[in-house]
Amino acid sequence: MAKPNKREIIKDYILSEIRQNNLKPGDRLYSRTTFMQKFKCAKATVDHVISELIGTGIIYGEYGNGTFVSPPKKNCTGNTVVIIGKNHYMSQNMIKGFIGTFGDKNPIIQYNLSDIKYPEIWEKCKRQKGILFIQPDNEQSSQIFEAQYLNIPHIVLFRDPVESSFISIDNYGAMSAIVDALVLRKCTKIAYAGLHQTRYHFPEQRYAGYLEGLLKNGLSFRKEWCGLRNRQNTDDYLKVLFGGALKPDAVIASEYPIEKIIAAALSAGLKPGIDLYLASLDEVSPGTFPFKVIAQRGITYEIGKAAGDAFKRILEDPGHKIQQYIVPDAIEQ
Repeated sequence: MAKPNKREIIKDYILSEIRQNNLKPGDRLYSRTTFMQKFKCAKATVDHVISELIGTGIIYGEYGNGTFVSPPKKNCTGNTVVIIGKNHYMSQNMIKGFIGTFGDKNPIIQYNLSDIKYPEIWEKCKRQKGILFIQPDNEQSSQIFEAQYLNIPHIVLFRDPVESSFISIDNYGAMSAIVDALVLRKCTKIAYAGLHQTRYHFPEQRYAGYLEGLLKNGLSFRKEWCGLRNRQNTDDYLKVLFGGALKPDAVIASEYPIEKIIAAALSAGLKPGIDLYLASLDEVSPGTFPFKVIAQRGITYEIGKAAGDAFKRILEDPGHKIQQYIVPDAIEQ
């Protein structure tokens, strides 16, 4: 993922200040000099960000007076529902569930997440009846907040931004259920391999669910066997995980490359499926591996259906916020 530039960092900072109510409607924005000193950037960089945010309507300028936070306003004139997601089978399952419940006779237009980086497309989205965001990443966080700030009916799937309605997986409960499933298979030395990324809370929720699973099952916690890592540190973690005299009898992977875990286990003399049970908090298709693994049951279609019902309620009452978690079952694949 590309490193954010100064413009993106300043923009996200301003939106975060508004989101956290440090800057309220009518408040004067911090001076250009303040931003230049805080972010060590040129005045032109700050001016570009300010101009962009004025264009969105989140802030406004008064000649000779300064720049201020705008009052929220509704900005919907179209009758189309916009779906913004990824070209991925999980997204397609959610879209099918959504359309099946919301109704296929309602006008719908679809865009990829990358499309809304273009101002003309995002402006078109903002003028429609409502927006469905599917699996947005950090890059779309400002658009989600903008939709909330402008009172555009919208809902987010597979993420849990606090400012918006969402339907997502209960990552805490799902991880705890996977630990339970491993315990039923007589595993007592359960390790956790997770990646730490995005502004959303699910990596931390998954880790907390893992700790809860250990606690309620009376299992020991070993610091070297668990934790959140960056993608660059996966190999170092596996060396520690399998390098000691005492080795785990199960590993739960959370967006972690299972193939690397298998290779490291084999190098340590462990046979996956025999000496080592593998589990994944992501969906795993049957037959993916030559041995059984524990994984969460696919519920993307169900989340789409729930979103269809929720979206109807949101359109009837745009001020109503719906935030729902669904706990998937842990199954053997």
